[in-house]
Order: sequence, then C-alpha cells, then structure tokens
Amino acid sequence: MPMLTKKLPKHWRILEEKSGLFDVSVDESVDYLGKPSLLLSSETASADDPVLVEQVTDGKNWYGKRVRFSCYVKTENVATHANIYVSVQDSHGNVIVRDPMFDRSLKGTNDWTELFVVVDVPVDGRWITYGPSLWGVGKLWAAQFRVEEVSKDVPRTDNHGGSNLLPSHPANLDFSETASDCSSTSPETVAVGWDCPKDQDGHRYSVLKNAFGGDNAAVIELLPRGTSSSKPFDPNDENNRLGYFCQTFSAVPFRGSRIKFSSSLKTENVKGQAYLVLMVNSVSTRLALSTMDLEGLAGDNDWTELSQVLDVSEFAYSVTIWLQMVGSGKAYYSKVSIEAVSEDVPTTDSNHQPRNLDFTE
Repeated sequence: MPMLTKKLPKHWRILEEKSGLFDVSVDESVDYLGKPSLLLSSETASADDPVLVEQVTDGKNWYGKRVRFSCYVKTENVATHANIYVSVQDSHGNVIVRDPMFDRSLKGTNDWTELFVVVDVPVDGRWITYGPSLWGVGKLWAAQFRVEEVSKDVPRTDNHGGSNLLPSHPANLDFSETASDCSSTSPETVAVGWDCPKDQDGHRYSVLKNAFGGDNAAVIELLPRGTSSSKPFDPNDENNRLGYFCQTFSAVPFRGSRIKFSSSLKTENVKGQAYLVLMVNSVSTRLALSTMDLEGLAGDNDWTELSQVLDVSEFAYSVTIWLQMVGSGKAYYSKVSIEAVSEDVPTTDSNHQPRNLDFTE
C-alpha cells in the first residue's frame, strides 16, 4: 500500500477513510499557467474508494449569495470519477446543500478542463467545504481554484441532486405498472417504483385492478398478532405492525412551491389507522414533516380523500411520500396525486403547525 505523501498546500487537508490508498502532493513538474498543481493519484483504489482534498470556509460571508467554485483539472487514466466537491453544512454539521458533480465528472485522460459547481448558500449555512476529489485508480491534477459570487441568473448545479440517483418525478402513482416480487418468500404483485417491507410476517401487499372509479389501488393488509386484535388499539405499543408503500424523488421540480399529497382511502376492520405521510428533506436532514398523528382512518370506511400539504424549500433535495398503516386490518389507496397548490391552502406541517392551543382536545 502506498504511503500518503504529506506535502500538502497550506490550509488544505485530506478527508476520507480510504485516503491511505492515495498519494497526494503538490506537483511542481505539472503546472497550469506557471503555477504548481495538486496531484491526487492511486494505483490500487477500487471504484468506490475516494479521496477528497478539502478546505473549509466560514459560510457567514456568503449568506444568501450564489457562489461559484471552480478549478482546472487534468486527468490520466481515471477509472471512475475526477471531480470537485462542494457541500454546505449547518451549525450542527448537517449537510444542507451538496453537489458532488458525479454526473459531470471526468474519466479517462483529459487535458486541462475547467470544472465548476454553483450553489446558493442559505442563511443557516455555517460552513462550506470544497475541493478536488478522485475515485478509484488514476491521476488527477488540480490547479487555480476560485471561489466567487455570481449573479442569480447563473443556474445552480446542485439541481442534479446529491448523489444524482433520485428519480426526477414521483413514479407510478396510478399503480398501472406492476411486477412479481421474486425476492419474497410469498411472491406477490407489487407496484413498480414503490418500496414496501419485504418478508415481514403478517404483512401482505398487492395491487387491486379497477378498485375505485376504474383506477387501481395499492393494498396493505396487516394480520393481527395473536390475540392482540381483541385489545384496544394503543398507538404507543411497540408490537403494533407497521405497513407502507413509499417512494423518494427529487424535490427540484417543486422547489419554492407548496405541494399537496393526496389519496382516496378505503379501510376494512382497521384496528389502528391508515393514513398518509409527506416529508421534505435536505441532503441529510428533514426540513418538513406531515404525519396524521391519530387523524387517519380506523374501522370500516368507504372511499375517503386524505391529504397532506407542505412547503418545499429552495434548498430541498428530496421528497418522500408514504401510504401507511399501523395496527391490523386492510387499507386500499387509490387516486394518489402530487400537485403544487396556492398559498391559500394551509399546510399540515407536523414540525411547525401550532395545534390545540386552547387545550380543548
């Protein structure tokens, strides 16, 4: 294993647990416009082994500004990614803005090429981390790093999303795409694009065709635990079954909007409740949450529309939606939709919405 070269430029540091797989040094033999470059290289790192040479700056000088981070990069036989990385953390160290530019990274051999990231720094962006990064084997030379404020007319690049792996929009809200769940010990028809617990005893998930007004429905059935079905439902009972369909998608199309997540529900003998959950996230933290507490449907109910409403921050990274049920019984979810609504529609934010201030409930 190569030894890590200690010749680093002042004010820069090496991050990543696998940094011992890389050599990092100032290379005066490969210059850009007469200035030395920073060399990151490895002959043994695997494709998912990274090294990041970073600098951390105080975010307060950039509050409310759009900032462009750039440098020139030259590569040789890079197998995975040669890129620059930018993230903004709050005072607790949570990443609230990030662009690792995986979708725009360099591979192979390239002459000097400018790479850049453009992000907005929120008022709670306490620290900004940035620097060149190499994944896997190869060589990366970086030079002439610049940090500068730019006009709001310059597009942000973190619209590509943290890891660039999120779907751009919610998928299969009408449950028209189905497949056999071959991973389950009891194969069932599942809704493509939706996740649900696998191989959970007493859980059954399916899609019912033409369930409501010609539309399909996702079905959650939770079987009682032994004789517990004869007991009153206790929301604090850790033995309650929890079933769900969920999916996460990019918040970018909804940034700056108020969104409404709705579904029509039908329930049969539900001891507990069937309900919806809507969550808006930054890269690593929750920004807004709307659960229904104990306001979901219990017992037997014909088709009833439920909805959740949240604001999507300009710095939101993802949105997660759940069709959820706790306890036992059977719940059907149909006519699921996500739409932008006007600010006249009140939010149902569980984090911030004042509730029961007169103690009458």
